[in-house]
Amino acid sequence: MKKIKIIITVLVLGIFTAALLCSCTDSGNKADNFKSYSEAVAAGMNTESFYIKYSDSTSPNVTQKLNYAVTDGLIVAVYDRETRGSVSTLHDYIYFGHALPEGIKASDADADDYRLTLFKYSDTPVSATEEDFFAIPEISALLPVNILNGLNADEDEITEVDGVEFCVTRGEVDTYSFRLTDPSNPYYRYTVDGNYLIVRAIQGRVNKITDNRSSFTVYFDYVGPKTVLPGL
Repeated sequence: MKKIKIIITVLVLGIFTAALLCSCTDSGNKADNFKSYSEAVAAGMNTESFYIKYSDSTSPNVTQKLNYAVTDGLIVAVYDRETRGSVSTLHDYIYFGHALPEGIKASDADADDYRLTLFKYSDTPVSATEEDFFAIPEISALLPVNILNGLNADEDEITEVDGVEFCVTRGEVDTYSFRLTDPSNPYYRYTVDGNYLIVRAIQGRVNKITDNRSSFTVYFDYVGPKTVLPGL
C-alpha cells in the first residue's frame, strides 16, 4: 500500500511540475508582446535613480559601474572603473553629489551645508552641476537614456529570430530575443551574422541587456549599494 502511495505522489508531483513549467512560458507572438517590451524600455528610461554595470568581451577584466541615487532631493553618485589584475583590483572613482564639509554629519547638516561637488579621480574637488557630471564621457556612456535609446525601436525595426521565441515569461521575468533592421541603431552590430540581442525585464523594467554571444553585458537596477561621498 505504501508503495502505491509513493508512486501516486511521484506522478502527482510530476504532473504539477510539468503544468508549472508550461505556465511559466509565454509563447505569444511578437505583436502580443511588443507593447510590454516597449513599456519595459520606457520604464527604464523614466527613472531618477539607477545602478548600471557594463562589461564587454574586449576588456574582460574591466567592469564599469555607475550608481546614481536621489533621496529627498539630494544627489549621491559614484562611477567606478574596476580593473581586475592577477594580484589585486584597481578602482578609478568619480564621485558627484551634495557633499558636506569634513566634520559635519548628515544628521546634523542644514540644507545650506550641502554643496554640489565633483570629485574626479585624484583631481581637486570642484563645484559642478548635474549637467557637468552627465557630460563626462565615462558617465554619459552609462546613462539610462543612452543605453536604452537604441532599444526604443519601432515594431517594424525588430525582427524575430528563427527558432527563438520573441518573449519568454517566467514569473515576473520577461526575456525578449530579437534582431534589429536599422544599421544606424547602436545595437545593430550585435544582431548580424547569426547573432541577436537578449533583453531581460523584471517587474516591467529592463534589468539586463546582452547578446547571444555575450559580447557585452549591461546590468540595470534601480537601487544600488549605499554610497557615501568624500568630505569637502
